[in-house]
Amino acid sequence: MGWNKKKLKIQMTKFKVNLNNIPRLFLLFLLIYILFHTFRVFSHSLFFKRPDRLNMIFYGERPVFLSFGFSDNVNYIGFFNNDHQVYLPGGAGRYRIGALGRFVDIEKKPIIYQKTFSSSLSLYVNYYFFSKVNKIYRDVGDEDFFLPKLGPLDLFHLSDRRSNAEFLDRLYLFFFLLNKNRQDFSYISMRSVDKQKTDTIFLENIFGKKYKGYFYQRSLREEGKTIQILYKSYRSALIMTRILEGEGIRVVDLTENDDPMAGCQVIDGGERPSKSALFLQQIFHCRLITASTSSSDIIIKVDDKLSKDWE
Repeated sequence: MGWNKKKLKIQMTKFKVNLNNIPRLFLLFLLIYILFHTFRVFSHSLFFKRPDRLNMIFYGERPVFLSFGFSDNVNYIGFFNNDHQVYLPGGAGRYRIGALGRFVDIEKKPIIYQKTFSSSLSLYVNYYFFSKVNKIYRDVGDEDFFLPKLGPLDLFHLSDRRSNAEFLDRLYLFFFLLNKNRQDFSYISMRSVDKQKTDTIFLENIFGKKYKGYFYQRSLREEGKTIQILYKSYRSALIMTRILEGEGIRVVDLTENDDPMAGCQVIDGGERPSKSALFLQQIFHCRLITASTSSSDIIIKVDDKLSKDWE
């Protein structure tokens, strides 16, 4: 009987020891999770993963377009006229650039900046910066060279300026822009407008043709994949085509898609996803699958939502 009591006491002691170890195990697992998450965030930031070309918009009193070439070391800068009208994908029609910020404030959808300027410039705008509260801006005319910078408060969104860039990307851009000067940029004209109309219309097709090849992603161009777009709306297909061809991806066919779909798809005909397919997934937020394709290397099957987003 005494031996059994002694055995039970030893087992209870071991049980208490195990309970005492639980907080330490929890902290260990928490530390592992934090380290894994931190590594994952760093590995997806500009510090480790940069595109061949990075395009940015700084929207404000004087909207600025910046394009940095990491593969060819060629940078471009251009200044928008606030009185010019650009097309807003999503059904809003044309809008003055100087009033775009107020429209975004009303809609509460900052992604409108990205879609609007991507469509206008026939390329993919990676990052956009904008004021928290916008005014109606008028054209300020031609002024001296102006290069937007990021301040320390921009890193933590403590300034008036907001962005779709994550903290680490903003940190990278902060140091990257710090030492940039006028001689580091080639100027491009943003005056592709129809001057015969009372309201000057920014002509996306003219701008895209004039600067075609300037903003290619070298790796996508060299990969040489062909794209077929199965569209719901022809207008949205044309806008998507302009953006992809501006990035260096060749669209070879546009075909109407009558099939009901629950979500868009990027179908890659290869054994594993190509760089082009991953890029399409990134900018259009579609499900990526690998399957046999016939008329092109990659097929984008557009659903109603994606069509309305870019129409």
